[in-house]
Amino acid sequence: EAGRTGRPYPVHAHSRWCVNALSAEHRAYLNEHAVPDAVIDAAGVTSQGGEILFPWRDSDTVTVQRRPWPGKPGEYYWEKGEPLHFWVHRDPSPDAPVLLVEGTKQSLAAHAWAPAGYAVYGMVGCEGASRVKLKRFKGRRIIVINDADAATNPNVYSAAATLAKRLDFYTKDVSFTRLPARGTAGLDDVLASEFDPDERPEFIEHLVQGAGGKPADRIPPARSGGKPEDSGPPGVGDRVAVMVNE
Repeated sequence: EAGRTGRPYPVHAHSRWCVNALSAEHRAYLNEHAVPDAVIDAAGVTSQGGEILFPWRDSDTVTVQRRPWPGKPGEYYWEKGEPLHFWVHRDPSPDAPVLLVEGTKQSLAAHAWAPAGYAVYGMVGCEGASRVKLKRFKGRRIIVINDADAATNPNVYSAAATLAKRLDFYTKDVSFTRLPARGTAGLDDVLASEFDPDERPEFIEHLVQGAGGKPADRIPPARSGGKPEDSGPPGVGDRVAVMVNE
């Protein structure tokens, strides 16, 4: 079927995978994450055994990402030996602002609900984007939509900050949204749990309007390799220490 770019996804011509129907279980899983049927079908998402197959498409390049479901959170597998690339869901014009969205379901949900004037690109995390050329974004407005853990995971924050530095060569207009969520929640989780369908485009616009110049308000502290109790209490000087982690 044709995507929103008007060009057909060449799924039937792809020699490395077999096209099957999407199972009812897998479809329900995606629907529960704010990805509607029209977007699922246009993107060519299918099932094979116990896996969901996502055909990441960038122009004529199609690479299959596999998601075992039920499976572990965040368990996705890229095709072995294939280079990482963006998933270009839509790009209405060379001047359209770009939503650069971390994650598979997250980018599908952004494509489904973002206002029509935005381009939507999926990326395999900011770390994955470090292996992709960024020249296509020259002179464009870029809004990065990370998962919520950019505020708590120093590795995620660092990868996002590095992406911003790389983009700075091509454009001075790069910003990061702040999801009202905790843990590793993504845009799809927030849209599905917090907002009715008619509210979702307005919420994405709200995120964009509130985007800032950094992935989070502050750089998350480095994580210790041991358990929190192994490091001992911090020095407090003449102040009273209050333990709240138990």
